[in-house]
Amino acid sequence: MSAWAQVTFEQKSDPAGLFTSTSATKNLNEVVSTMTPSLSTGGYSFTHWTVNGVRENAPDGQAKNKVSVTLTENTVAIAHYRLDTNDSDSDGVPDWYEVRMFGNLDRNASYDGDGDGLSLADERKYGLAATIADEFMEGGASIRRSGQVFANFGGAKKLSVSSDPAGLLTSSETFPETNSSYTSPNKNGLTSGYYFSHWEVNGVRQADTSGIGLSQISFTMTEDKTVVAKYYAENADTDSDGLPDWYEWREFGNLDNNGTSDPDGDGFSMDAERAVWAKRGYRR
Repeated sequence: MSAWAQVTFEQKSDPAGLFTSTSATKNLNEVVSTMTPSLSTGGYSFTHWTVNGVRENAPDGQAKNKVSVTLTENTVAIAHYRLDTNDSDSDGVPDWYEVRMFGNLDRNASYDGDGDGLSLADERKYGLAATIADEFMEGGASIRRSGQVFANFGGAKKLSVSSDPAGLLTSSETFPETNSSYTSPNKNGLTSGYYFSHWEVNGVRQADTSGIGLSQISFTMTEDKTVVAKYYAENADTDSDGLPDWYEWREFGNLDNNGTSDPDGDGFSMDAERAVWAKRGYRR
């Protein structure tokens, strides 16, 4: 395979539909990162990523929330979820927590593998990692060994903003107050060979009432938000239908149309619509 070859990078959930699946064409040996999925959505909790069927673990054995990978072949990254209430081995600990921490269901509620005096049930109850020993001291705060952390005593929410691919938008991580407002930059057009398509918030494509991807979004910080500006290579056409991927994703949120489609029923094909795109803007 040529060093200039391209491969596909897909992201999806299992069960399907817990966030919008994506498929993008990337350069061979390009380093890409998955989205950071919502840890809880629709009655399901995130357990782990697999990349081409292989579970991705942090050094302590628990699942990574975000994965970086060098693309040496067509790659499928799947974010796995389990029902919040499932405890298939009836051991007092939900399946999702055991799989996230250990990758299997071999432990039970009384297990204390990190030897910190807290059972597995207590680790889950208090939102701790069952693979890292916790230390308890008298005083006003509890600590454990870790990298630098943000201590949120005022109810702030975490706001992460970035682009995909990375570098097309200045990334940031802030902690605005709960119920404060956020408005994104107004993005459109071509940047360094990539066309802006749409915004995603916690993995969900943001579109107007007609389904077209929004150039700018606003929302209230009622929860942690991961905001991603989605871009596609200018000439990428992964389904070889004559319509660039960025245009299909911006207009429809999928790659289901082609040059002869007439989704708005006005008698003009997509090829004809695009022929006057420069005069009509991003309207289909």
